[in-house]
Amino acid sequence: MAARGLLSEFWERGKALAQFACVVHLFHEHVLEITMVRSRHEANGGGVCSADRRGCGMKKCMGPSMVPTLNPEGDVVLLDRLFSKFQGIRKGDVVVATSMQNPKQTVCKRVAAVAGERAPCGTRVPKGHVWLLGDNRLNSTDSRQYGPVPMAMVKGRVFLRVWPPWYAGAIK
Repeated sequence: MAARGLLSEFWERGKALAQFACVVHLFHEHVLEITMVRSRHEANGGGVCSADRRGCGMKKCMGPSMVPTLNPEGDVVLLDRLFSKFQGIRKGDVVVATSMQNPKQTVCKRVAAVAGERAPCGTRVPKGHVWLLGDNRLNSTDSRQYGPVPMAMVKGRVFLRVWPPWYAGAIK
């Protein structure tokens, strides 16, 4: 009898833990993500973020493309996934998107133009796309090389830096 009661309690706790994990996963995937952005001064100019499987939602972004907006030593930022879907991504927003050059990586760039607008190079951005540029134009691989980015590849809007604490605040 004691074994049956213990097994029943183990089963109930396991179900509760699985439900909690599902809620955390849904929140992370559709509402808010904590992302680590590290911009090192390297020659590649990609600002590439590769997934780090050791931590939930952590990405290490390498490259100088978003300097001076993002700290060269690395930043931890919050990525808005939910409200950016309802309000839409706007010109001037800093976003994280799947890399057009390597779908296993993500990039952090600023939206320079949205659908229907003209990109800085004069190209009209098609419906359902955005034109992404790094803030450090001299050392950034962005829409100037790979063209407009489909909105489906935009993961969300970076809105708040939480680390390092002396730089904490809204990303503009």
